[in-house]
Order: sequence, then C-alpha cells, then structure tokens
Amino acid sequence: MTDGALLHELVLAQAVRTPDATAVRQGDHRLTYRELVSAAAGLAHRLRAAGAGPEARVGVCHRRTPDLLVCVLGVLMSGSAYVPLDPGHPRRRLAGIVADAGIAAVVADATGAGLLAGLPVRLEPPRPPADEPREPGTHAGEPPASRGRTRASRTRPGRTRTRWASRPRG
Repeated sequence: MTDGALLHELVLAQAVRTPDATAVRQGDHRLTYRELVSAAAGLAHRLRAAGAGPEARVGVCHRRTPDLLVCVLGVLMSGSAYVPLDPGHPRRRLAGIVADAGIAAVVADATGAGLLAGLPVRLEPPRPPADEPREPGTHAGEPPASRGRTRASRTRPGRTRTRWASRPRG
C-alpha cells in the first residue's frame, strides 16, 4: 500500500484548481471537472444512502462514454470498491460475476440495466432522473466517505476476491 493520494482525491484536487477545465471529452460530449465531480458526488451520496461504503462492492455496467467516469468516481467517492461489468459480455457471464463478487448494487446505463434486469441487485442510474429532487450535500468538493483502499487477490482462475485495507484519516 502506498501513502499517495487516492484516485478520487486527485480528481477532487484538480477540480478545485481548474473547475471549468475539460475533464473528459468524447466527440461533442464534454464534462468539466466541476460537472464530473458534482455528478459523481451526487451518485456517491445516493450509493451511501443505499448502503455502499467500506467492504461493499458496487458493479459498474456502462458503455464507454464520459458518464462511465462519473460512475467509477462516484463509486470510489462512496467508499466502495467498483467491479467492472462489461455491457458487451453475455448476461450469463455478468450474472456470474455479480454472484461471485457479492455485488448488491450496480450503477448502470440503459444498456447495462437491460442486461441486468431481473438479477438480485439494486440498479442505480449514473445520474438521478430529472424529476428526482437533488439531495443536499451533493456539490463539487464533497469530501469522500472513506480513505480506504481495496486490494484484490486471485482466489481461482478468473475469480477475484476484494478485501478492504484502510488508513486512518489524517
């Protein structure tokens, strides 16, 4: 384990320094650091309200768009470990990963939600529906819920077990 900053801490620090700079761009779709961190903080808040945090694994099943970064950053900011679920994989494979990893919640776009419908997981969109009221405390610069780190270890070919290692806040 290193003593360096965690990924989401680095992104938050960059958002403070250059909030209006482009953080990610794909074609005409771009997100500034302010937009990225704000959306990720909102997702982190919703995930924590649903029980995410240290020792929890949250799946991310999303196509490769700028919102994929919102998903990963939001999961990390919630204090959970993220488990990538490729929407290009067959449903049966995704179901096996969800079961093996003990995933209770998955952040999914419409494609991912369609693939995972009916599985025993809570499906969470990357961004709340437009008619859902915004939760307090979901602003840019929201402190992360945890300063822990995940460590993965292979348990058998193709399977990974995640354990949580944390460091004290300082």
